[in-house]
Amino acid sequence: MEVGFDGGTIVETFDMKDFENYHRCDEVGSEGDTSAEVGFVVDTSADVPFDPGRGLRQGDPLSPYLFILCGEVFSALINRAMLTSSLHGVKISRSAPVISHHLFADDSVVFARATAEETGCVREILSTYERVSGQVINLDKSTLTCSRNVTDVCLNHLKGLLNVKAVECFDKYLGLPTIVGKSKTQIFNFVKDRVWKKLKGWKERSLSRAGREVLVKAVAQAIPSYVMSCFLLPDSLCSQIKGMISQFYWGGDVTHRTCHWLKWKALCRPKICGGLGFRDFKAFNTALVAKNWWRIMTKPESMLAQIYKAVYFPNQTLFEATKGYRPSYAWSSLLNSAWIFHDGGLWRVGNDTSIRAWDDKWIPNCGPIVYREDAAAELGVLHVSDLMLPMGGGWDRNKVEFLCWPPTARAILSIPLSFQPHNDCFFWPDTGDGCYTSKSGYSFIKKKQLERESSSSSSLVLAPALWTKLWKADAAPRCRETAWRACLNLLPVRSTLHRRGVALEPCCPRCPDIAETVQHALLFCPFAKLAWFASPLNLRFDEESTVHDFFCRFLAVADTTSAGTFKLNFDASVKNRKEAGAGMIVRNRNGEFLAAATTELGPVLSAVLAEALGMRWALGLAAELGFRRLWLETDCLVLLNYWNRRDGGLSHLDTIVRDCRLLLSHFDVFNFTFVRRTGNCAADALAHLAFHYGCMVWIEEAPPEITSVVHNDVHASMTSS
Repeated sequence: MEVGFDGGTIVETFDMKDFENYHRCDEVGSEGDTSAEVGFVVDTSADVPFDPGRGLRQGDPLSPYLFILCGEVFSALINRAMLTSSLHGVKISRSAPVISHHLFADDSVVFARATAEETGCVREILSTYERVSGQVINLDKSTLTCSRNVTDVCLNHLKGLLNVKAVECFDKYLGLPTIVGKSKTQIFNFVKDRVWKKLKGWKERSLSRAGREVLVKAVAQAIPSYVMSCFLLPDSLCSQIKGMISQFYWGGDVTHRTCHWLKWKALCRPKICGGLGFRDFKAFNTALVAKNWWRIMTKPESMLAQIYKAVYFPNQTLFEATKGYRPSYAWSSLLNSAWIFHDGGLWRVGNDTSIRAWDDKWIPNCGPIVYREDAAAELGVLHVSDLMLPMGGGWDRNKVEFLCWPPTARAILSIPLSFQPHNDCFFWPDTGDGCYTSKSGYSFIKKKQLERESSSSSSLVLAPALWTKLWKADAAPRCRETAWRACLNLLPVRSTLHRRGVALEPCCPRCPDIAETVQHALLFCPFAKLAWFASPLNLRFDEESTVHDFFCRFLAVADTTSAGTFKLNFDASVKNRKEAGAGMIVRNRNGEFLAAATTELGPVLSAVLAEALGMRWALGLAAELGFRRLWLETDCLVLLNYWNRRDGGLSHLDTIVRDCRLLLSHFDVFNFTFVRRTGNCAADALAHLAFHYGCMVWIEEAPPEITSVVHNDVHASMTSS
């Protein structure tokens, strides 16, 4: 344990892995932790205590649980002292919560006032803990620190009471620096050192470039992730780490310079775009830190969120927060990564008044909102709720179309609203459930970068589908890597080496009059032609063939229901990527037609959302028609997977799915399964007919347009399973 004092406040920090186990009455710790008498409390009744016969040693699978149990006891003793005002902890601002201790696995920090009384209380807590746990704290590894306004006399007195050594400050806690000064590069230089040691240790190993790629992705790129999740590393440090990894990948040795055949930015592109999928450290760092911003927004009751709010935005929302006066580096990092949410996040419309109609981002796939400012001010439209009808009546179409530019109005009217009231909510549209993840944040940043950059030739050599085939080919990893280099003209042929300044003749050694290019070396050199023709592939190439052509050529290479249950198939169709229609058909267990219907859904945001709206409409109509035992089938696997999620989401899709779950109370039996597209042709045809018929219902007699489809639909549904 380590003990510290902060400004008139005692801070005691303990490393529980440094506890030395002793038997309370018997021999000292050579036989493991077997001295303490153990008992269990079940349903408030204490069981008969017993003596453990074998004990727990370090490395035992149950050892982590011992730390948890001990930590709970230690925490309870401190909390009891806080309730009796024997300890007071610390507060970093007047409105911030009191912090008395931090516990994480085997590392503990205790905060208290720098007085003899509270120091004695801490010592008593430690003594009590030793008695009840059968463990003795290693005071030689425990430390204490004080703030500047604690005198040396007071420090020596407190140090004597606890019998621990004093330090000026704690350099690190849980592997992270506790104090970040002006030189960020010097503070975080240990991250670069760790990467250097790891790469240098691989120097003597004989690895192919494909093997080095695996090591870089699995090990080297993972080393900075922990620190990157809390702080933004300096750009210069990221560049140095990037340089070391790039040197290792191209040369296999970080101590000697070698030729880098492709710039790092191109290597960081996804494999389907011609890169290798290496991490862009700056973008990845931003995406990781942004996760903390998301946690503060979605979990305002957490200790982290309460402290940040009390210090930096006590009277504002997180979206309005500023850096303030002399902010911590962690908070500065947080705000510098928040641009991801300002650019890529969206508000989900509810019935609250927290969304500003003309300033916030709440319309999907829409830039700045174009509207009539004078008319909006005259009508008093300030929030999104002002554009809705009262009592959950949906959008006020006349007001929306009057105030907004037609494309903006269509986008607004395509946003679905729930039947049930709920508050406005901020969500991340790049994930299915609307919750931000570091992976989706990184993809968003890389997409923004690619949009700003002009398309390079390396990303256009092969189509994404062919890049995918190349990397999934049944071949050795080094062969796939060589093919990738050949496609991007990265092989060390003589013409390329000559162009890079190597003292070599550019001509082929076997064909003196012809330059040795990648195309010549692989396809047109007589020895290459002979090798391809004699191979099992028996390939021939004409003079017009290219490496691109070669790889393109090479790579181109129903459920039955139970009695009394009705099967309902539904589908949705989107016309011109704007308007949507839906259709449904109900049949009995023998496939006989019972009912069908069509409806227009209006403008929608996506095809999946159209499917969800069609499902909500189909369930409501089935309940009105009296079908109480329902077997629902869809050909939209995305919707079915979202339906089967245990936890909800924050996207617009979640709004409609919630309404569908609310409608399940009308059914005695309900099943929801997937059917192939060939088994859902009737519903698909009805969805297309919705643009012609509008809202229409057929009972016992199918519309003539789908009569022939119904029989084929039933047959396909039975055979596809």
